[in-house]
This record gives sequence, structure tokens and C-alpha cells, in this order.
Amino acid sequence: MSINNSKPLCVIMNFKSFIVGVTSLITAFIFCSCEHKITLPEIDEINFEEAPKELKLTDYFSNFHMVQLEQTEDCVFLFVDKIIDTEGTLIVMTAEKEVFCFERNTGKLRCKIGTRGEGPEEYLYLAGCIYNPDEKVVGIIDSYKNKMLCYDLNGVYKYQKEIPAKVERISSAELSKDGYLMLSHDLAKESGDKTFAYTVVAPDDSYFNFDPFSPVYVEGYVTPFAFQPMTVYKNGFTFQKFLNDTIFRLENGDIIPKYKLSMKKRFPSKELVAQIGPFNWVDIIKMCKSSGYFSGFGRIFETDRFILLEPMFPSDEGYFWIDKESEAGYRVPSTVNFSKELNLIIEGRSILSVKGSNSNELISCYESTLSKNGFVRQMDENPDLIPFSEELRTLFENADPQGNPIVIIYEH
Repeated sequence: MSINNSKPLCVIMNFKSFIVGVTSLITAFIFCSCEHKITLPEIDEINFEEAPKELKLTDYFSNFHMVQLEQTEDCVFLFVDKIIDTEGTLIVMTAEKEVFCFERNTGKLRCKIGTRGEGPEEYLYLAGCIYNPDEKVVGIIDSYKNKMLCYDLNGVYKYQKEIPAKVERISSAELSKDGYLMLSHDLAKESGDKTFAYTVVAPDDSYFNFDPFSPVYVEGYVTPFAFQPMTVYKNGFTFQKFLNDTIFRLENGDIIPKYKLSMKKRFPSKELVAQIGPFNWVDIIKMCKSSGYFSGFGRIFETDRFILLEPMFPSDEGYFWIDKESEAGYRVPSTVNFSKELNLIIEGRSILSVKGSNSNELISCYESTLSKNGFVRQMDENPDLIPFSEELRTLFENADPQGNPIVIIYEH
């Protein structure tokens, strides 16, 4: 073997050292880059078909609890934003931004949670309401004080804590079982590159923002992009991003896509929405009607069996249900004919006006004025109409039409 045709040993060793070093650097880079990266699962695609007429959503629930909420001189309201069912208590946040606790079984008023004012135990503006099962307190998110004021289920003030993130323009709030606080924001004048749809506060008070509104913007006003765009489910949250056709999960601070929604109408992109000018729902509705786009979802709820997606404007699209066991998607049509809507509820083919959920149940709420002039009248005028529960007629016949709202809890 000719020595002249062989490379010097030192060159070979240096070359090998170079390769080993580069390989080590690449390996280290990959390791560091992936250390906090989420391993994304394969996303299930949900195709929505119109629900067959024989489909009764109530068949998927085994029990129904119905009660009218007690009315007193100091507890009068028409509309409800949110209901939390816990510890034998219904925590009700009204559209008037007040919070009351009622006995779950009887609807009897237990107490009012907090009062509006400038005192140390009072809130200036109720932006959201959560329940902490570990500490057994109701948390009032005060976006003006940038604090969460906490009360027990008897309305007794316990403590308050600073929220490390700036919480202006809050549209809703949720607390997961593992202690993460998730806040959704309204679009406001200052919306831009530095404003986001969500803020998440971890148990150690660290926080992060995500889902920027930009390039969408507004001018001189505040508007929600959704009313309740996230819901607590088990140890995390299920939520929708702004103008996005994917349902996501957030667990332990990690964001994971869960379902890709395949719909007849597509979501418009942020860039397209920004082109029409400052964001407002009147223009968005016009654009969607003329161009065939979908205006988006306003509320989301989840049980062990279903995910319910309620559009911002249900009269146009209906309601969307995901059966998690079969991964089937159903669209329950909506109609401007109010009598037909009531009939669907009575038969159990539709569940409307949902205000809360947990692993085991959906919670709906109806104004008391609908009792005799709505539900009872429909059952009287349509003798072939079969209620999904025998208790339904009794509930509405005995309800006070001038009283507080009526709650129906659908239990798996």
C-alpha cells in the first residue's frame, strides 16, 4: 500500500473529532430545541352533518334535574351569563354582573357573593367568576383592581390576591383543577401586535399571553370576539382560538390541537377581516352572508360525551355537537320560528341556552316568562308533542312567570 495514497493519521483523527463534535452539537441543539416542544398528536377531523330527525340528544343523558331559582327583594334578575354546579350549590353569574349561590336541589337562595363598591372587600367591576374546589372559594375577577376577590359559599369574604397579568378587557375566566387561571380578552382600541385573545396564569403566578388579534383591530370601542370561548374539562381547558377552525386543549401550560372542524362554511382569515376595516360584528355578519363565510363560535361546553359549540349568531347556523365517542359531528338546525325551537327543546332534540358544563352534565337556563306562555302553551297546543321528561310540564306549570330563571341540568 502506497503511503502517498494514504491520509496522515493526524488528519484522520482531526476529521473524526470534527464529525463527532458537529454531531454532538446537532444532537444538543435538537435536544434543547425539543425540550419544551409539544409532541403533537394526530388531529381528528370532525365533519358536521345535519342531525337526523330521530336523533334525541336527551337520550344520551340519564337524569334531569329541574328547578326555578328563588327570587327575593335583593335577588331579582332575568338573564344568566354562567352557572357553576359544585358542592350542592349553583353559583350563578347574572347578565347584570352579580353573583348568587342557590341550593342545587331546591333553588333556594343561599347568599349573594360580594358587592360592588370601593371598599377592601368589594369589587369595582365583575369581569369573571370562577370556583376553586381546593380552597372552596368563589373567585370574583375585578379587572379594574387587577385582583381576584375570594368568598366562601356562604358569601363570607376570605381574601384577595393580585393577578400578575394585566387583566383589562376580560370577557370570561376559568380555573382548571390544577390551578391554572385562563382569561379571554375583548378586542379594544389598543388591540394590535401586543394584545392577545388569551392570558394564562400558572399556579406559581407566572403567566403568558397567546393568540394575537393582529392584524384585526377596532377603533374607539370594545367588543368580544366570543362570549365564552373556553371551558374547564378535567385537568385543563378546551377552547377555540380567534377566527380559527380548530378546537384546542390547554393542559399544564401546553397548547395541543384536538379537533379540526370540517364545515360547509369556512372561517375568514384575520387578514381578510382586517381588510374590511375596524372589526365590528355588523360588518362581519354582512361579509359572511355575502361571501359564504362562518362568523365563528360564541360559547363552548364539554362533558365526557359531548362538545357543544354555540355560534355567535345561532339563528343562522344552528348548534354544533361533537360526539367524542363516535367522533361524529351533528348540526342541530336553528330557526327564527320560536315555537319550533321550543318544540325541539321539549322533545329533547335540542338543548339550548346552555350556561355551564362539567364532565357529567350540561346546565341550561330559561327565562321564567317562557314557562306558561312558551313551554306550557306549546304542549297544550300540540298534544302529539312528547316531552323528553314527565317532569318538564310540571316544572313549567308550577313556575312563577315573574320569578327568577329556570334551570335544567342534563346529567349523564
